[in-house]
Amino acid sequence: MAFLQEGEISLIESKTRLLQSWRCIRGRCRDWLRLEPGEWVAIEQDQANGELRLVTNSWNVALINQLREAGLTEPEVFPLSLEEIYSYVIRMRGRKSAASPAMPLGGAS
Repeated sequence: MAFLQEGEISLIESKTRLLQSWRCIRGRCRDWLRLEPGEWVAIEQDQANGELRLVTNSWNVALINQLREAGLTEPEVFPLSLEEIYSYVIRMRGRKSAASPAMPLGGAS
């Protein structure tokens, strides 16, 4: 699969790999900075109920133990749909620096 944004490839990966490696983990944590924010695609907090939503593109079962050690309680893991993954890929691309050149479609001209 290829994710495109403005005619440029943002990500190329097999559908199976995308669905296996992307996850949303929900839980509660008093000090979310202990969760090493730089290691996550996204950390979102629901101000109303204090729930955290962490998104990773490198899911493995060991992450749950790491999160518990960092203070996350009541963790629940959910797979992401391709549409949700696309949304996060596009957001990540928007945050990347100009040091990573875009890969235009159609080859060199």
